[in-house]
Amino acid sequence: MDTNYFEVENYQSSESKKVEVRKLIELISYKLYYHEKINDKQNSRTHYRIPSLDNIISKQIGQKKYHYYFTNIFYGLIAENVLIDAAEKYTKLFGTGNSEDIIKALNLIRPGFCSDDSIYKEEQFCYVIEEDLFGELNESNILKIQLFRFQDIQTNATSCKEFTGGLFHAFKHFTFKGTNLSISKNTEYNLDYYPSYFISDITNAFFNSELICKKDKNGKTGKLGVFNNVEFYFFYEKDADLGVYFLTTAYHT
Repeated sequence: MDTNYFEVENYQSSESKKVEVRKLIELISYKLYYHEKINDKQNSRTHYRIPSLDNIISKQIGQKKYHYYFTNIFYGLIAENVLIDAAEKYTKLFGTGNSEDIIKALNLIRPGFCSDDSIYKEEQFCYVIEEDLFGELNESNILKIQLFRFQDIQTNATSCKEFTGGLFHAFKHFTFKGTNLSISKNTEYNLDYYPSYFISDITNAFFNSELICKKDKNGKTGKLGVFNNVEFYFFYEKDADLGVYFLTTAYHT
């Protein structure tokens, strides 16, 4: 298997379609930025930016097309496998229960890559835009996948930080070929494919799987996705005002 899902059989969108995707992402980023600013969310993970066309990659899953906009940090960590390199080389910094150890390991692999906290807050996400069978972009269901939503202080005796929401929270429930991918040592399910391929599963589950009546501890309802005969639950949080969904977690059933 190739190590980077986003370098395999990409759909070549027209320049005009990429421009259309960019305009939508720019609009959503603008709305999220000011929405969170007005609500004084100090730990906001939204940054108002004009996307580069070079950062838009299109894929086809079944009959539908999906447009991904990556920030450079997200693409580097997930698609270029900086996360895997860090997890395999600095195994002692993974599964410690402390999210700051993960960030330290990532910086050891690619120094300065995410050392500036303000950049790391703002530059670690991926938007997913669905294009329907008629070539129209779905503006009412937009998925934003972040590495994490927040870093929160744990309430246990250690007072370490943990990842809340996003991929790094989901990866607490997974290993990759036996290697921890986040702060947890739980081996609930071992992925035998690279994390960039898991982005495809997250996309497919969000746009194509049925909503199920299963709630997490916070009362959020998840979706059931079945990939390679394996069932996963995916949970998303919706911004009620803007129609943007955020990945909160995922785990094997």
